[in-house]
Amino acid sequence: MDREIINLDGIEEKVTHERYNRPTPNGGDYSEIFYMDDNGNYVDKKVATKAVIYECKNDGTAINRTFMEKRK
Repeated sequence: MDREIINLDGIEEKVTHERYNRPTPNGGDYSEIFYMDDNGNYVDKKVATKAVIYECKNDGTAINRTFMEKRK
């Protein structure tokens, strides 16, 4: 079997989602942030114009959702 070596030097991973495993302001056990563009597509956080933050219990139940939008 032929194997191809891929050089990943200089390639940045896009961050479209982050999870923080610590208590949240509204009583959640963790939070997740999703980064989006104006059309709701997931994009790298460096170019995002919108974000949604979910505060969740350990079983995955969302207890709060916060919408954020970049000022223009």
